[in-house]
Amino acid sequence: MEIETDRRSLTETKTSRQMTFDRSCLNKINFNSGDYNVIYHPEMIIITKNPANVIKFLNKFDSNTV
Repeated sequence: MEIETDRRSLTETKTSRQMTFDRSCLNKINFNSGDYNVIYHPEMIIITKNPANVIKFLNKFDSNTV
């Protein structure tokens, strides 16, 4: 899988912070509108359809870096 990166900014609003993403990049990875889970980690924010897989990965990653 080819991973693309780019930079985004959070926009402050009265009740939250918002970020927009490039639609063409989202289309390339089939990231369509719908319901997602957000995982807040001290070093990253992860948006995923399957949080269990991400949490397993993070736990494995964290235990390997000790």
